[in-house]
Amino acid sequence: MNLRTRLFSISMAIAAVMTAVMVADRVQTHRAALIDKTQSRSADLADLASEAAVYALRSGRTERLAELLSPFAEMRQVVYIKVLDRSGRPVHRSGAIGIDIDARDTDASVTGVEDGIYDVTRRLIKDDEDWGTLRLGISTESIAESVGTALRRGLLIGLSFLALLAALLWRISALGGRDMAMLVEAAGGIKSRTLPPLPKVDSESEVGRLSSAFSELHSGLKDERARRKELEDNRKDFFAMAVHDLKQPLTVLKAVNEMVLESAQSGPDGDKRDLGRISELSGESIERLSDMVEDLLNISRLDSPDIPLDKRRIGLSSFLRGCSRDFSAAAERAGRKWVFSDESGEGAWIYGDEKLLKRLVGNLVMNAVQYTPEGAAIHLGARLAEEGHVEIYVRDEGVGIPEELREAIFEKYRTFSDSNRNVGLGLAFCKMAAERHSGRIKVSSETGKGTEIAVSLPVSGQKESGA
Repeated sequence: MNLRTRLFSISMAIAAVMTAVMVADRVQTHRAALIDKTQSRSADLADLASEAAVYALRSGRTERLAELLSPFAEMRQVVYIKVLDRSGRPVHRSGAIGIDIDARDTDASVTGVEDGIYDVTRRLIKDDEDWGTLRLGISTESIAESVGTALRRGLLIGLSFLALLAALLWRISALGGRDMAMLVEAAGGIKSRTLPPLPKVDSESEVGRLSSAFSELHSGLKDERARRKELEDNRKDFFAMAVHDLKQPLTVLKAVNEMVLESAQSGPDGDKRDLGRISELSGESIERLSDMVEDLLNISRLDSPDIPLDKRRIGLSSFLRGCSRDFSAAAERAGRKWVFSDESGEGAWIYGDEKLLKRLVGNLVMNAVQYTPEGAAIHLGARLAEEGHVEIYVRDEGVGIPEELREAIFEKYRTFSDSNRNVGLGLAFCKMAAERHSGRIKVSSETGKGTEIAVSLPVSGQKESGA
């Protein structure tokens, strides 16, 4: 049974019960009113008949009882009349055929009548003198007939109401049930790639709010699936690149170890130039491994906002000169020219974690080295930017970055270099480090002329505190 049918059945069952209760209450109320009316009328008839009977008995003219009581006997609701004198001798009786008047007993009330005749007994007392007894039988069949008529009328009205209500509810359920069926189908398809059609209703209605909630939930699940897939793909890429990148310096170290063994076996006459080459290769490989591990640790650190940074005020000019001194040798050793320019002024200060910021600049320089051809220049510098900010930039003279890749280069585990000096975390680290210092990073590139990556940082005031 679908939801529409269940709702319709429940509504109709409730309506049928309420209708039955109302009809029963109406019939019972009508019956009670008729009983009260019959009992009151029976008392009035008994009083009038008693007056007539007393008059005849007092005058000693009992033969007139038939005449005096004939109007009562002719009444349809009066079944019988019986008058007894003071000695208990019957002096008048009249009644319907088949009624055993002498065998009947007095009824306590109309509600206790079982045979359709309400038996009333009255003592005929006048001026404190007992003249005899009056027995009167009143028919209660009219009550049953009237109650039956009221019941049939109530049932007719109730059934008509239920029929009208059923048609109305079925129409409403056809409209609302269609929307509900669409929502049920949508609920079943929340996890599917395409959400089933939703009702087109007022967004402020209950169904409209449910539709919006389903749509938002489906969209959220799609985004979550996309994020999970991206994370899974990134994890696979990371392990693939990590294995590949770690293999290269480890292979070099293995070769270095073999060279050391050969040199040791050749004795003290080994070529010192070989030892120098061994030392150089070992240092480069160890430095490369150290850079990879440092990138991983720094990314993990920046990924957790609960880990505070060691921030302090830093003089920008002295910081940049130190970076230039440390990184120029690596650039020149790789056959690239080095150009340093500081246009920020002597009074510029920034506030941050000096170690992380130096690593940020180093990553930008190493990235520029990879993409700058031998003999071309790498520029490190700083300049004033918009009010309250300075920019630290690294510019190369490489082939440039296509516009569609200028955002992708900052994604984790993405690398577009064939040299594979890292596991695709260098520029991702730069972006995260800039954001943790309330800064931002931007790329300017022109095909065939080079790329500039600039980090905009807020200028520190005279006094700063906190981390």
